[in-house]
Amino acid sequence: MSRADAAAHSSTRRHKILPMTSSRNRTALFALVCAIILVTLEVAVFNIGTWLSPAANAAVTCQLSELSSRTSTQSSHSSCTSTLDGASLNDGILTIHDFGATLTLTVPKDAADRGIRTLSFTPGQPGQNTTRSGTSSSSEKTASSFFSSLTIGEKTVTLRADRPTFVFLPETVTNQIRQSGHLTLHFLSGSQSTPSLDQNTPTRIPLSSITLNARKPFHISLTRLTLLAIIAALVWALRPRSRLHATVLDPSSRVQKLAFWLLFAAPIAILSLVQVANNGFFVGTDQWHDTHNYIYSYRHYILVAESILEGHPWVNLPVDPAFDALANPYDPQLRNTILAQDPTPHIYWDFAFYNHHWYSYFGVLPALAFYLPFHAIFDQWPSIFTIILPLMAASIILLSATTIRFIHRYFPEASVAHSIIAIITLLIGLNFLPLVAATTIYVVAFSSALFVSSLGLFIWMRVSPERSKRENRIRMAAGSLLLALSVACRPTFIFMAILVLPIFLELVWGTRLLDVAREALVCILPAVLGLLPALWYNVWRFGSVFNFGAQYQITVTDMRHLHPTWLATLEGMGYYLFTPLHFNPNAPYLETPHILTSTWIHRETIIAGFFVFTPVVFVALLSVLLPSVRRALKPRFLWLYPVCGTLMGLFLCMFITRSGGLAWRYYIDFSWAFVFGSFAPLMALLVQKKKRSTWLFAGLTIYQVLVLLLTVFIGNRFDTLTQYAPSIWSSVTDALTLLP
Repeated sequence: MSRADAAAHSSTRRHKILPMTSSRNRTALFALVCAIILVTLEVAVFNIGTWLSPAANAAVTCQLSELSSRTSTQSSHSSCTSTLDGASLNDGILTIHDFGATLTLTVPKDAADRGIRTLSFTPGQPGQNTTRSGTSSSSEKTASSFFSSLTIGEKTVTLRADRPTFVFLPETVTNQIRQSGHLTLHFLSGSQSTPSLDQNTPTRIPLSSITLNARKPFHISLTRLTLLAIIAALVWALRPRSRLHATVLDPSSRVQKLAFWLLFAAPIAILSLVQVANNGFFVGTDQWHDTHNYIYSYRHYILVAESILEGHPWVNLPVDPAFDALANPYDPQLRNTILAQDPTPHIYWDFAFYNHHWYSYFGVLPALAFYLPFHAIFDQWPSIFTIILPLMAASIILLSATTIRFIHRYFPEASVAHSIIAIITLLIGLNFLPLVAATTIYVVAFSSALFVSSLGLFIWMRVSPERSKRENRIRMAAGSLLLALSVACRPTFIFMAILVLPIFLELVWGTRLLDVAREALVCILPAVLGLLPALWYNVWRFGSVFNFGAQYQITVTDMRHLHPTWLATLEGMGYYLFTPLHFNPNAPYLETPHILTSTWIHRETIIAGFFVFTPVVFVALLSVLLPSVRRALKPRFLWLYPVCGTLMGLFLCMFITRSGGLAWRYYIDFSWAFVFGSFAPLMALLVQKKKRSTWLFAGLTIYQVLVLLLTVFIGNRFDTLTQYAPSIWSSVTDALTLLP
């Protein structure tokens, strides 16, 4: 090789290596800058409470010991005097006996003059002391709830049972203490998870001491640092010039397949199995009953499986004679008369009552496909976690893989970053995390319907004119069968079949009418077969093919005469789609909005409108108005996705509003249509690789992730984590709190 050739070769190598080296240098620099920013935020901003709280030598600790009077008793400890009214304190447990109970501390004059700016509440550590009766009482040694609330002036404080609670006092309270020399705590009538305070079951709060002018401990939160690092990584990965944008999506690539399974699918599958193991494989306590109230049971599918084994359609639940004798047992006012008279009525909430028997109005497929086989193998019934979590994990993986197939099928030039934006939008739009975070019996229907539907879509997405007719027909038949089976889980999911219409038209367009009819039969016959379990079960129970039994359920209203006005329906749809986020001053800084319609419709708490927490979908659907997007959607019937998705989403939103009302868990009944309808215009925009569009959707994606994480930890939502995972909820909200 000549010297000139060698020089040219060396120059070529440098030009190939330098871009990679430059990219690595930029990544390293970004990581360094992010690390500096994160550490600065953690020390200077998120620990600002430490720097603003009083010095450690200003603290005054008031130890609380036994105050046994239920009226008013004084006891001196250190330099504080404690006065209880309507409560008693024994062995580190404060027991609230009366409404409006108070604890008053006489504050030392020098401390009051300096100003009481902070408080720290230390929970009691119950020992083995005896109670006043002389016998050990375990009920008085444990807290009523993980959280307990009290007020100090206008400030509400939530105490944790497992660790000290620190709080800054408003200036008005500080001035009040300075003037009066007293600090008064007003205890709320019950704990946060207890709707009322019963004299037979008083609220118990662990409390051993209160420190005045406490110094907030300096704390490095790994939860907070991890969250901020994830946000920074998303910004870096989704920026226009990232390597993920430069890497073309290729489902056949071994590297990309390995990345999908190792970084996404496998962790989800493993996490679901770990959670099943933590919560228990077999059914445990799944029925609750308070006096003068309904019986709440999670045994729907177990009872259905048992009834199938015994050969009758009704479930084995006792029928209350007084309830059965009512002129209209579906009238909640008539039911209330029985609840008021009988302390233990056998009236089952959310079961269907028909012809003097109890039924479950849920679909039969989960009982047939999951509960009965599980019982045959283990001779025990599964817990709802054993059913829901693996099905949700499988649905997430299948729908994500379907999204990848969709993108590669129609937009082969799309990048890995584009698929990440689409998958994040899919997972948020279908409301997966909130459903999994609050696992109840209702999620069994959603998870099983999602599983069979997503598997059907996944199979359909491989149907192509380039494949053999035999291969296509096998996939069309299998996919249609699975989509139809969703009716036996949750009937609304049968409409997912609309998503295969563009694929079918692409396959048969331009062929003879006879060939179109043959291909249609390949889809229709398996679909009819898939509908048979649900339709047979309806006839067996209620004597009608299309009677699913929802009208007979015992719930908040008489479902047989539920006819919301069209104005209320439109108002409900507006709430479902466009309700803005509602903010409050406390972590996670969001709360559920107040819902008001012109006439009554059933409503539970919702967080925000669908298009508010998934703006990627909204912007993508609006982009159909752009000429460049419309041109991109003309080939291969792509325009049908946004058109059919939008129309189907609106129809299902209307149907759910009229039949079920407003509930956070119902979003998934219609959100899938909008999400899948948005993918075609979304990809049409992204593959243009315009910098502004890329930054727009990257920013909206990060916004979606942030809103999703915050909504999971809203304290006043339905099925809140304060009930199901209070320690996790408290840890996360603590990490988001600057000044408690």
